[in-house]
Amino acid sequence: MANPSDNSRGILLMMASMACFTLNDACMKAVGQYLPLFQALLIRGTVTTILLFTLARALGGLRFDIARRDWGLIGLRTVGEIGAAWFFITALYHLPLANTTAIIQTIPLAVTLAGALFLREPLGWRRFTAILVGFAGVMLIVRPGTEGFNAYSVYALISVLFVVLRDLSTRRLSSDVPSFTVAISAAVGVGLFGGVGALTE
Repeated sequence: MANPSDNSRGILLMMASMACFTLNDACMKAVGQYLPLFQALLIRGTVTTILLFTLARALGGLRFDIARRDWGLIGLRTVGEIGAAWFFITALYHLPLANTTAIIQTIPLAVTLAGALFLREPLGWRRFTAILVGFAGVMLIVRPGTEGFNAYSVYALISVLFVVLRDLSTRRLSSDVPSFTVAISAAVGVGLFGGVGALTE
């Protein structure tokens, strides 16, 4: 079981990451009227790769001599990252930011439930009840079957599934795998995906 200091550090890091994701979503929504989707993914992946690589070299946190099992999990995580990026940003381009964000709020709930189902993470009845209430709350906001719910709402839901795949793969990685290696692999994957797709635009 993780000690309280690890939990507090994890909570703070999650809060910081969610703030970054919110800023990222707003920026992607803003450029959506100027850039085609694949070009946006290419630029985003390229810039992210350069920034992460520079930071990793400066901090000495980049290493590629890791186990084959971990490389397999990194590959699976990268697939999840690519799928999440494509489906989510497609939805973001075509839905109001508030609607897309409301659907994405199911991610912590879905990851917690999937962790219990596939990784045997502990999940008591209180947490399970909170997950059900959370899903019900999101459904009240999204209102399936109404005019505001369309095919792109389904895209946002599919992106949640890819995020679950990404996060469960990350959870299974060995603790000695550098986070920079994991992040750069995902950024390169998204950039390459965007580059190939951009050839069709």
